[in-house]
Amino acid sequence: MIPLNIKLEDSKGITLLSNTFIDQYMRDANDAQIKIYLYLLRMVSANLPTDISEIADKFNHTEKDVIRSLKYWDDLGLISLSYDENNNIAGVTFKNASGSVSSANPVKKTVTESPVSKEIPMISMDYAAERESYSLDDIKRLSSDPEVKMLLNAASQYFGRPLNPTEIRTILFIHDRLNFSIDLTDYLIEYSVSHDQKNIHYIESIAINWYEQGIDTLSKAKQNTKKTDKSVISVMKALGKDGTPAANELEYIKKWLFTYNFPLSIIEEACQRTVLATDRNRFQYADSILKNWHTSGVHSKKDIAKLDEEYASSKQAKTSNNSNNSNNSAAPKSYSKTSSNFLKMEQQDYDFEAIEKVLTK
Repeated sequence: MIPLNIKLEDSKGITLLSNTFIDQYMRDANDAQIKIYLYLLRMVSANLPTDISEIADKFNHTEKDVIRSLKYWDDLGLISLSYDENNNIAGVTFKNASGSVSSANPVKKTVTESPVSKEIPMISMDYAAERESYSLDDIKRLSSDPEVKMLLNAASQYFGRPLNPTEIRTILFIHDRLNFSIDLTDYLIEYSVSHDQKNIHYIESIAINWYEQGIDTLSKAKQNTKKTDKSVISVMKALGKDGTPAANELEYIKKWLFTYNFPLSIIEEACQRTVLATDRNRFQYADSILKNWHTSGVHSKKDIAKLDEEYASSKQAKTSNNSNNSNNSAAPKSYSKTSSNFLKMEQQDYDFEAIEKVLTK
C-alpha cells in the first residue's frame, strides 16, 4: 500500500494533541468523550472560557452527558476536576499522560446543577422518565439516521419479528440517552438474545447496569460479559449445580448480579448458607437470603456480619426474656406453657423444610 504524504501548510490556529492520547486513550473512548476532550483542549489552548451548557448545545448532548464525559477523563487522570463549596464543578486542569499538571491554565466553568460526587462514577437519572420522554418526532428524527435504521433492522432480525413501539423507544433511549455507540448497542442486543433473553426490559436493565459501571465501549462490554459468564458458572458451582443453568435459574443469577448489583463474593456467601441449610429448591432459598440482604442495604461481608450480630443479639434477648418469664412464674402449669412456646419459636427458626414449603408455594 502506498504511504500517505501528509503536509502541514500553516501551524497557526492549531491545537496540539498528545501522541499518548491518540495511541493509548482515544480508541477506548466513545464519540462524546473524544469530542468533549478535544473541544476543551481547543478552548484552553486559546485561553477561552466555556461552560457545561455551551458544550452540551454545541454537540447536541445533555449536560449530564458532558459531566459524565468529564468524569471519564478525570478517572483516567488526563484531567483534574475541581469543585466549589457547593460541590459544583469549578474548573478543569489538563494533565499529561504521566499525570503531571499541564502548564495551561484551568478552564473555568459555571454549572447550574450539582454534579455527582467523586466517589460515584456515573450520572444518575430517572431512566423511565428519560425513556418515555421521546416523542414521535424524536423517534422519526433518530430513526432517519442510516446507522440507527440499520441497528433497528438488526434488532428486528435478532428478535425474529418487527419491533413494537416500546422496543424501538427503548433501543433509541439506550443509544441516544445512555450514549451507547451503534456497535455497543448491537452487541448488547445480540448478547441478550443469544442467552435467550428477548425481553426489552431485561435488555434495558443490562444497559443501565453497564452505563452505571462506566462500560461504554465494545471492548469493555465484551470483558464484562466474559466476566458475567464466569460468574454464572461460579454461582452454579457454589449451589452444587453442574452444567448450564435452566432459564429460570439464569433469571435468578441475573437478578442477583444486575438488579441487586451484588458482587460475586456476596452471592457466593448466600449460596454457601443455602447449601448448608437445604438440598432442595436452592435457587429460591438463596434468593430469599439475597432479597433480605438487598432490602437491608448489604454491600459487603461486613454488612452481613453486622446483620448476623443483630440477629444473634435479638435471639439472645428473646431467650433471656423467656427464661425470666419462666423463673418468675409460680404455677408449674404456666412454666410448662412458656417452655413449650419457647421450643416452638426455636423450632421455627431452624425448620428449613417449613421454609422451603413457603418458598415453593
